[in-house]
Amino acid sequence: MQNASPIPRTWQEFIWLSLAAILGYLATHLPSLFRRKPTQIETEKARAEIRHLEVESDVHAGGFMVELMKASAQATLDAERLRAQMEFQRDRADRMEEERDELETRNELQVIELRMRDADIKKLKGLLDVHGIKFSEFDEPPES
Repeated sequence: MQNASPIPRTWQEFIWLSLAAILGYLATHLPSLFRRKPTQIETEKARAEIRHLEVESDVHAGGFMVELMKASAQATLDAERLRAQMEFQRDRADRMEEERDELETRNELQVIELRMRDADIKKLKGLLDVHGIKFSEFDEPPES
């Protein structure tokens, strides 16, 4: 198989290749050669449309900024409300913790007092038994 060479070997090939190159160039650049220049009215109309789009985009951007500022203010208010709520809950938890500690201390004191009373009762009962004094009818052993 032979490869076709891009270099023309005869004048006829050279002419056909040149003609194809000229036609390709004209097909590419011919529309721009015949393009007419836009009139002043068309230019002004395009500028007015551009100005309209710019104003419209500025209005949308302004509205977006207002909405963004509102959302930011609302987020700030929500954050402050949540911060205040968190402080309230912390204070409440601290108060409940103090109350729990106080109740635990009171409970421990009551347990100690109860043990001391039980010990005192046992001592007194022992003294009564030693001296033979009956405190109640239940102190006597059952008769068999």
